[in-house]
Amino acid sequence: MAVSRMASVAVVITTALVGASGWSVASLLLGNSAGEPASLHGARLGQTASQLRVAFQPPGGGRFRAAAGVTGAGDLTLAWEPMPGAPGASAPREVRFELHAGLVVAIRAIVPDASPAARGPALQVRDASVSSRSQKPDQTVSLSILARDCPTHAAEVRALLSARPH
Repeated sequence: MAVSRMASVAVVITTALVGASGWSVASLLLGNSAGEPASLHGARLGQTASQLRVAFQPPGGGRFRAAAGVTGAGDLTLAWEPMPGAPGASAPREVRFELHAGLVVAIRAIVPDASPAARGPALQVRDASVSSRSQKPDQTVSLSILARDCPTHAAEVRALLSARPH
């Protein structure tokens, strides 16, 4: 009960904080009509850095660090890297989580072909997110999951959506 109440409070606080900046994250946290929220080993758009560190559970473990790539005031990039020699056949090779106003708005990963995250359409459009996958020559897939309504990634989302077949 306490966890549920805390989650509800987090959603209300998050909506209040983000609503003031002109974009909404409620659909990222609660799912949407186009199916389950896009995720990677438990990490989802709309999580705080603290929630992300608890939820993200890739095989083999790894560590987080603050990374270069801050794009503006209130933005932060967290990089995750596997423990040396630890990655299994499906563990990500590297992951970058981009946060805006304290919430994950982009997940960028290099995953091996054997990873379930590597499978799926090249472009997947959901109500709250856009996911893109591209095969790399080294038997990995570049995966990006972007919040559709984040101003930081608006141009990238528009470019992906305009390139999709109609």
